[in-house]
Amino acid sequence: MIQCMIASNLFKTTTESTNYFYLATPSCAVDILIPYLKARNLNYIWECACGLGHITKVLEENSIEVYQSDITSFSKNEGKVHEIDFIIQTELPDKNIKAIITNPPYKIKDKFLKKCYELKKPFALLMPLRALGAKARVDMYMQYGIELLVPDKRINFIYHKPSENNWFHSAWFCYGILPEKLIFTRMPKNDRNKDQLRFS
Repeated sequence: MIQCMIASNLFKTTTESTNYFYLATPSCAVDILIPYLKARNLNYIWECACGLGHITKVLEENSIEVYQSDITSFSKNEGKVHEIDFIIQTELPDKNIKAIITNPPYKIKDKFLKKCYELKKPFALLMPLRALGAKARVDMYMQYGIELLVPDKRINFIYHKPSENNWFHSAWFCYGILPEKLIFTRMPKNDRNKDQLRFS
């Protein structure tokens, strides 16, 4: 009972509090996507909710160029960040971008999904598996198609406090990236990298 209450309280905090609007992505979660980006030569990525640059760092370490943007700049992001509201964007900020890769803010993930389809580029969005449900999303999946890269373990996101842990399973929701509609994969490391930056 105590564990259930803790999970419930954390869920409420991470979905309703502005301070928990951003949960950063550990390197292990990006590592499992890299082979599929390489296979399709998707070597110029738009990270449209880059935050501190966790996803960007892993992509660049794998010789993939990244165009970083977010609705606001984070001072601890060492790269160039373009201030762009992805939701209202009507075209790619650089015509040479080959794919969109991001971990969208939880509360507006549907808007990110819709915008990705509208921009008609391959994409991979890291979202909870429960994002498979809901009529509006299912309608989009049926109309445009969807691919899933599902890790064998929960992704332990980088929270604001080291003591917090993830309680839900996530997957990469992809379009135009995977060779099959559903792929299960081993994630070699399922823990946050202690060296990765937090938000404060």
